Amino acid sequence: MQHSNKITRLKALDSICNRCKVRNLCSANILSTSERKKFSDITIHDERWDRGQHLLFPGDRLRFIYIVHSGSFKAYITTVNGDTQITGFYFQGDVIDLNFSNHEKQNYGVVALETASVCKIPLVEFQEMAKQYPAISNTFIKLMSREIILKQKMILATGKMKAEQRVANFLVHMSTENQSRGYSPVIFKLSMLRSDIANYLGLAIETVSRIFKAFQNKDIISVEQHQISINDFEALKSFIQDDTKTAIKATTIAQK
Repeated sequence: MQHSNKITRLKALDSICNRCKVRNLCSANILSTSERKKFSDITIHDERWDRGQHLLFPGDRLRFIYIVHSGSFKAYITTVNGDTQITGFYFQGDVIDLNFSNHEKQNYGVVALETASVCKIPLVEFQEMAKQYPAISNTFIKLMSREIILKQKMILATGKMKAEQRVANFLVHMSTENQSRGYSPVIFKLSMLRSDIANYLGLAIETVSRIFKAFQNKDIISVEQHQISINDFEALKSFIQDDTKTAIKATTIAQK
């Protein structure tokens, strides 16, 4: 019976990881069966969080590595003036890129945008396993490096764009991310509020609403509550084409 339970748990782990965006990089897929069993044992799978519930508050000490299993989250920081600045959105398969190199207090807050679930890996146990199996540490380093580069590209691009271009770039980015998870790149849900998008892009909410309306009037997109349909992808990309080239050049120079 105990052997049967082990097989069942491994199959459950395979099922969860198979739906994950980073399944090809995930440490569970590069370990042997016995090693995967150990990795599964230290991981808390599919823990539910309600909309508006905090995964982490600013000032909390980081005790887990979080991987989004379903739903979505936003991360934010609170400035010295008490203002809130959204720093990123996280979706299925994303590793929430907090500073898990130590247990110091985080200046980030992370909150669920909708009913969501995460896989939690206790930081202490993860660090012990990483010592035994360097492939685990290498995998997460590669993953986090990729996320940092993507964020740098987004910051470089957004900083040089006008308001209309920022919104277009955001929609193209969301389309690309949706496709990377195996879903439609032209029909997808934006789980965040318009005010969240505005905050993230450094724009006024009225500006974001006006641009969405303008894109609808031009039949570039259709909006049905939180669902976005991209009707003319080339028209949408045309808003950011020149700026994307500039951002790529800037990123290349920065990496040299």
